[in-house]
Formats: sequence, C-alpha cells, structure tokens
Amino acid sequence: MVKKSFVLILLLKLMLLCNSVDTLKTNAGQTVANVGIYLSDVDDVDLDEQTFYAEFYLSIDWPKGGKTAENFDFYTSRDIIKSHVTKWKDENHNYYACKISGRFKTQMDLKKFPFDNQILSIKMNDFFWNEDSLRYNIYDKYNGYAKNISILGWEILNHKTSLFTLHDYGDKFSTYEYDVIITRNPYESFYKIFFPLLTILFVAYLGLVIPMKEFSTRISLGITSLLSIIALHFTISSLFAELNYPTKIDTIIFICYLLIALNICLMIFIANFHD
Repeated sequence: MVKKSFVLILLLKLMLLCNSVDTLKTNAGQTVANVGIYLSDVDDVDLDEQTFYAEFYLSIDWPKGGKTAENFDFYTSRDIIKSHVTKWKDENHNYYACKISGRFKTQMDLKKFPFDNQILSIKMNDFFWNEDSLRYNIYDKYNGYAKNISILGWEILNHKTSLFTLHDYGDKFSTYEYDVIITRNPYESFYKIFFPLLTILFVAYLGLVIPMKEFSTRISLGITSLLSIIALHFTISSLFAELNYPTKIDTIIFICYLLIALNICLMIFIANFHD
C-alpha cells in the first residue's frame, strides 16, 4: 500500500513538472516558418535616443500540423500596435499576416557624422518556441519596402534580411532581422553645417584685407568668428547629448578653430611687423 502511494505521488509530481513547462517547450521535430516584412513607412529617426518609428506588414507561413508561429515578439520595440490581423490556411500551410507599427531601438554609429550611413534594425523571434522547435526562414517574396517612403533628412539606400540565433534565458531562439540602410541627405548637411562653417571662415579671413589702421576691426572679426564657431559646435553637439566619442564634424570644427586662431596670430604678427 505504501509502495503504491509512493508511485502515485511520484506520478503526480511528474505531471505537475510537465505542466509547468511553458515558454521554453521543445517538442520532437522542428517547424520551419517562412517570414517576411514589407516596410511601408519610416519616420522620426532619433539619433540621441537611437530609436525610429516604423510601420510594416508582417507575413508568416508554416506547415499545417506544425508548431504555430503566431507567438512572435519584436524584442527591441516599444509601444507596438498590431492591426489588420488576418489568418487563413490551405491544404498544406497556415498563413498569418498583420500590420505592425511602433518605435524600435537600434544601434547607431555616429563616428562618421555627417557622412554617416545608419542601419535601422527590426528583430523578431518567438517567445514560446525555442530554435529546436521553431526555426525562421527568409522568404524573399514577402520582403521589401515601399519606394515612396520619405524620411526627413535621410534617404533609403537598400534593405537586407538575415537570420541568427539569439542566446537568452539559457536557451537559443531563431531570430529574423530586417535592416534598412539609410544615408544622410547631403544637401541638408551642406546647408546646415558646412555652409555656415565656410561663411564664418570667410568672414574671419576677410580681416586680412581690412586696412592696418583698422586693427581693432580686424581682430574683432577674428574673435567674433571664433565665438561663432564655438556656438555652432555647441549646437551640433546638443543633437547627441549622450554621445561619448568624437565624430568627423568634431575633427572638422577643431581644424576650423586652428585656422581662425592662426588667422588672429597672423594679423597680430603683421600689425607688429608693420609698426
């Protein structure tokens, strides 16, 4: 009798253990799900927060009788809204489609600013099945982006898709990544950054052609130009408050500092030599 009770208790414990396994299920056999993203809009690329807003259509299909691929998660996203959800099936496959909109976190490298390209990444995996149970496959038929997308200050160069394995919570998950490569609008960079810099340098060196008797005016132009570049530098730096490394524009402005300082020294030397 005691032996039977012990066996019964053991069986109950095993049943409870099996029921407690939820998000990291690994059943025999692996389901392969075809995934694709068609990007319809990108907006508000925030360089300081390193986030962007995107809207896209997600399409997934997987074999009938396989593990469901509906438990997807965009793990670098914020405030995701899912709409226009559509599900259907045929003799061999299950299909799932919806529209996704929200903000996404991405890693940006600003060392080459303002000559930089950026990659806006959307990363998706399954929060229920691990890679042994569900694996993503890139389906090019579903992938792409609308050619009429307009991003303020940026232009889309291309897009690419890739797959990798995410190691998390002591397990591994198949992960699909959709990347949009964008480049900075060169005209905006010229008019907002380089045109003011060139104008300040021009005004600074204009002091060299002012008559020597107006020495105070010559020096004033140089000092005012130096202060103007400092103010411009602060304005540009305020765009990236959290940045902890120098960019290309920092190097260019540092050269401008040296050129204006050299101009001031040259005017003082010429004035002394003239006297």
